[in-house]
Amino acid sequence: MADTPKRRSQDKSADTATTNPKCYCVRCGTAFSRKKGYFPVSHSPMYRGSGHLPWCNDCIEEMYEEYVRDLGDKEAMRRMCMKMDLYWSESIYAMVERSAGTNSRIRNYIGKTNIIRYIDKTFDDTLREEAANAEPVDRFQFPVQEGEEDAEDDIPTDPAIVEFWGPGFDHDFYMELDQKVDIPLLVYNIPYRTCVNMTADTLAYLTEHMKHLVGIKECNNSPAQAIDMIRRVGSKINFLSGEEFLSVMLMALGAKGAVMASANLIPDVWVKIHHLVREHQTQEAMDLFGNYTELIAAMFSETNPGPLKYGMDLIGVPCGSTAIPLTPVSDAAAGRMKKAMQELQLI
Repeated sequence: MADTPKRRSQDKSADTATTNPKCYCVRCGTAFSRKKGYFPVSHSPMYRGSGHLPWCNDCIEEMYEEYVRDLGDKEAMRRMCMKMDLYWSESIYAMVERSAGTNSRIRNYIGKTNIIRYIDKTFDDTLREEAANAEPVDRFQFPVQEGEEDAEDDIPTDPAIVEFWGPGFDHDFYMELDQKVDIPLLVYNIPYRTCVNMTADTLAYLTEHMKHLVGIKECNNSPAQAIDMIRRVGSKINFLSGEEFLSVMLMALGAKGAVMASANLIPDVWVKIHHLVREHQTQEAMDLFGNYTELIAAMFSETNPGPLKYGMDLIGVPCGSTAIPLTPVSDAAAGRMKKAMQELQLI
């Protein structure tokens, strides 16, 4: 696309009355006394407030012609729809083709988007329709070996394996993954972030069938599921709790340890808690943990790791700011964190 044109000094006013409000083209900046006749009419939801597009007729023609030179007519029309958030349809384009004449093709197309059956649609509808009609693409294909051309294609894949790796792959792909991965695998089950929960049944199946699975960090807030996992696979893989308020109990019931965000602030405390549990001094471990519940509650009063990063700054271990879309800690959470850390003499 060419550079945006400089603001024009002339006023294409059809009415010289100075009392009329000015209408400006957002691209060239030209002032008009009214929109009618100078800006294309559009009843698309994006422009329903004004009833017109914010680009003047001349600018729309210029943008369209630039796209035509680079992309050809049809793709230029689609690209203009994308830019203006108007509905793109092969059917509308066909109507423009049939009515082609001396009138502007792009403004002809824009006008037809105001037909009743298209009036509430935008380019989002175009994308949804194209996605729904798209042919499925097999993004992962293994080389076909000699003699495999006639191999059975409809071998069922165990649902547990699909749940672990995610849907979308065929049976051979899942088996290839498990056979070719050559590093230890630790499952991270955190359903409140991923919206997918690994059940105890799935974990038990994978423990038996995957040679590289060494453990799980379990962040499901369900004690019942965690206890069921420990009972079924706790002696075969490393079950690690990922929830501070469940960790002492789960370690006492057989978890090998825990992966704690708060251990960044109080690593010595969690080492002591783990040692006490291993020595069957569970009550002492619970008492020690109880001293830090307000700190942990403050740390998770907002989305992790905002408050934690603030706490690390307070102890002299800066970890940088949170990454978008996460937000920095609020003043309220920061005040709560600081107070809890002062009471524990961490700062």
